[in-house]
Amino acid sequence: MSYFDELQNLINKLRPKIDTIRAILLTNQKLREIIKIAVETKQESEESVKITELIEVIPEENEWRIYERCAAITRLYAVYEKFVEDLISLWLEFLPEQVSSYSDLDERIRNTHCKGVGRLLLDLKKNKLEASDIDVVKGLLNGITGKEKYYLIPQAFLLHEQNLRKDELDRLLADAGIADAWRWVNKYMESQNIGKIELNELISYRNDAAHGAVVDEILGFKGLLELCDFIESLCQALAELVTYRIIATGIDRTS
Repeated sequence: MSYFDELQNLINKLRPKIDTIRAILLTNQKLREIIKIAVETKQESEESVKITELIEVIPEENEWRIYERCAAITRLYAVYEKFVEDLISLWLEFLPEQVSSYSDLDERIRNTHCKGVGRLLLDLKKNKLEASDIDVVKGLLNGITGKEKYYLIPQAFLLHEQNLRKDELDRLLADAGIADAWRWVNKYMESQNIGKIELNELISYRNDAAHGAVVDEILGFKGLLELCDFIESLCQALAELVTYRIIATGIDRTS
């Protein structure tokens, strides 16, 4: 399977996850509408009896919406973060295929790799890697000695203590050799006429939801759907950026 096929697979796996979030939001919204109509009309039928039973167990509407918002945003951020990590991992798998000599890698990539390996070794058990200390070191050792083919262990590049806000996303990608990612994202959003939504806003919502903060503001149904659209477009933009970089790197190495 080519790297382009693998990139498409990442997108193909992403979309059903975001579609599921949308479907749950739509289901909840439709359910609220049905209940509202049932309460207003008070029709007597077998269906209305079932709806009455449902009304008796549903939560208070504001609490329902707050829980819905927290669940949707937490899941949406997790999908986004996992996509970015998988995307960077695929890029790091590609690099040794095109840049055969470790010393030819950009200095920032080599520095990130070296520091990341050191951090992994210091905290191997905490990170719960499915790799031994030899596996962690070997790719770096091979690169330095040149005796065997080197590899770039993804976990060395994915160490981040901050949420993937715009600046952190930019840094993580640049450390792996993909610079100016956000500039690319902005151009993509403009070309697709995507409404401006701040990634930092999603992160703030996510932190409130994840850390038990009091959520006073109820992000509306439409706003949640817009966040789904934004994350899907953001991930598509990043996938196209990596696609472009794979093509450009291949051309550079064969020209």
